[in-house]
Amino acid sequence: MDVQLRQEIIKFAKKRQLAYYSELAPIVRLDLSDPHQRKLMGEYLGEISEHEHSADRPLLSAIVVDKSTKEPGKGFFTLARDLQIFAGESERAFFERECQRVFDHWSSQEG
Repeated sequence: MDVQLRQEIIKFAKKRQLAYYSELAPIVRLDLSDPHQRKLMGEYLGEISEHEHSADRPLLSAIVVDKSTKEPGKGFFTLARDLQIFAGESERAFFERECQRVFDHWSSQEG
């Protein structure tokens, strides 16, 4: 798991702000115009969310979104299904609920 990337996302979460893939890509030295590197970004975010899930925290990557759609990529929803925490509601509803959970959790943390 990329600890620096996780810490940067947490900064956004504490401020209750969405983070754009394009803002975070330089932290892990990725060029998102390259499909392979976009896939790597998804893998990094997936590792972070799996880590958060195993610690009984909301999926931190929920707040990482595409600048144009303001929504996470399909990999986010696939992971949530694989973790069995997303079923029976629309992607939009799950995304909004998970963002709120991330904001609520991290904005209440010290430091």
